[in-house]
This record gives sequence, C-alpha cells and structure tokens, in this order.
Amino acid sequence: MDNYIDHHNDTQKSFKNIFAYILEKGKTTRREIQKDTNYSWSSVSSVVSVLINKGLVYETESIHYKVGRGTSYIVPNGNKFVSIGVDMNSIGFSLIVIGIDGDKKYEEKFDYKENTKEYTLNLLLEVINKGIQFAKDKYTVVCIGVSCQGHVDVPTHSTLEKFPFCQDIENFNVKEFVENKFHIYTYVEHDTRCVLEDFRVHYNEIPLPVCIFRVVSGIGFAITVNDQMFDEPLWPMDFGHMIVHPNGEICSCGKKGCLEAYASTTGICRRAGVKDFSIIDSNRDKYRDILNDAGYYLGVAAANMIRIFGARNIILTGKAINNDATLIDKIISAYKQYEPEERAKIIYIDDLSPSYGVARLAFKEKNNNGGSFND
Repeated sequence: MDNYIDHHNDTQKSFKNIFAYILEKGKTTRREIQKDTNYSWSSVSSVVSVLINKGLVYETESIHYKVGRGTSYIVPNGNKFVSIGVDMNSIGFSLIVIGIDGDKKYEEKFDYKENTKEYTLNLLLEVINKGIQFAKDKYTVVCIGVSCQGHVDVPTHSTLEKFPFCQDIENFNVKEFVENKFHIYTYVEHDTRCVLEDFRVHYNEIPLPVCIFRVVSGIGFAITVNDQMFDEPLWPMDFGHMIVHPNGEICSCGKKGCLEAYASTTGICRRAGVKDFSIIDSNRDKYRDILNDAGYYLGVAAANMIRIFGARNIILTGKAINNDATLIDKIISAYKQYEPEERAKIIYIDDLSPSYGVARLAFKEKNNNGGSFND
C-alpha cells in the first residue's frame, strides 16, 4: 500500500483500518466491512479494489444463493506476504513462518545451549535467517516478530529490558539489532501476550475475558479486560513473582516465596535437585510431591487472579504442566478451595504458540506503524 500507510489523512487512515479489519477477520465481505467499520460503501469498495490490485487480498468467486445476488469473500493473500515469528526461550528457540491469512508455512525448533550474550544473539539471527531462506523466491517477508520471556519495553516494542536466561542481555534493543541485519520491520513482545494472540485466533469459541498462565522456565501471565489485552507500560505485571508463601523457597530473583520458586520448571528443578526438567517430565510420579506443591500454588494464584480481574476462564499452557492430569486436578482443587464460587473454569491447552502469536502481532503492527507491505 505504497504511500498510504505512512500518512494520516482520512483516506490513508481508512486503508489501515479496513486492511486491519480484514487481517483480524481472515475472511469477510464488503458488506461486513462497511457495517463494522462504519465507512461508506464507496470507501470500502475503493479500498478493497486497491488492496486487490496490490496483491494484499484476493476475492473469492461469488457464492450464489436461491434468492438475491451472490456474495464473494475478501481474504488476506497468504500466498504472497508472510511474517516470521521467533520465540526466545531457555528451553529452546522456535521459528514459524505464516501468511497474512494466518496459514502456517514452516516451523522449526532450535536448542538453546549457552547463556552468553554472543551465543544468544547469534542464535536469534540464525533462526530468523532460516525463515528468510525458506521464504526466498516463494514469498515476500514483510515483518519479523520476536517473542521473549522477561521484560519488554511495551511503549516501543523494541527493547528487551532483561532476558532472564542470559544476564548480559539487559536493556538491549532487539528491534534495532534485527532491523540493522535484515532491513525488515521488526516487532518485539512479551511471550504471554503472544500466546494470548494465538489463543484468540485458534480458540475463539472460548469466551473472553480470560487469564492465561504460561508455565515454563518462568511464569508468564496475560489478561483480557473488556475483550482487550490489559497493558500497563510503566510497571509490567510480574505475575511469576507474586508471593504465595512468605519466607518460603528461594527464587531465581533472589526473593523468597515467589510463585516461580514453586511452579516454574526452574523452581521445580531446584527443589528436586536436578538440572534438567526433562528428568522430571519423564518420571513425574517420582517427583509427585514437588509437582503437587506446584499445582497447589498455581491454584492459589488462579483464585487470586479471578478475584482481582473477574475473568471467565483460566487458560493453562506450558511445559511444566504438559497435560499432567494429576497436576491439573491439583490446580483445580486448590483453586476451588480458595474460590468456592468457581466463577471461572480452568482449561488446559497444550499447543499455544508464542512464535505464531508474535508473527500475527507483527503483521498488525506493520500495518499500523511500519509502512508499506510492498516496500
């Protein structure tokens, strides 16, 4: 959309908003666009025509009914434009390439073997480059999304304030680092918000608002309020470090009694006296008492979050849980102990992907702030 995205008059704004609507819906009609965006029929028709000419969307053949004119659908062109999503995690880095229609084109996982700054950043570039090489001669890569555990500077979505598995990475501008290397628009986001985006796409039959707990080497948290992601840019919610046991187990942050000290893979390993969570994961019955403690404190935390935010569903995901039915039952029983009204349902989903979510979010932010898809 050359020369449309970067300007702010009403015409250019309509292009951004209508294209954003199509990206969000995935499949829609001109009439739906008009109804939900409040733009005139002529504006919608004009914008859709330009989007088709630019190859950003395509129009399906008309579907004819017994009465009235046929209806054609407007669909994002996933066969031309793609986004690369990367999740940075101590368990490993994951890569995905998706079309603007949300279709997955390519996935791969990479081991994370060292915690030095040089290794971590080189691995990030290696993973991104693998996605670019896959897309070469097939698609146009319009954006890169990077999902990170740790604290991300929310207003700019550029700086990783801290990557907890590599102490040398603090206040590092990931966006600038990646863009200088590949010259592709880059967006940086906290991993749990990316998981929430994946949830919204693939599990939209589950009603909002929801709380999402991602229980991995750290514990991420995302919450929707009024059907929108809750953001607090100045003081990001550090859910994993809420105190659930005053003066309890020592946490990696140096404090005592944090939720992460009991329920994260890092905390569970520390309490079990093992270095690798795969040892616990492959023999959960042996470490059942420690896992039960994790479940108990996750249930307590869930009850607290429901009392504060009033969500309808609590979504659990992550390697620490890994569809362990006994652990999930422990979480639910502890939740019911402290929230007898059971105002929310606890649901486990094992396949939520932060790399997919950040690739989707990068598309949206590219459209809103990043310029033309045809650069």
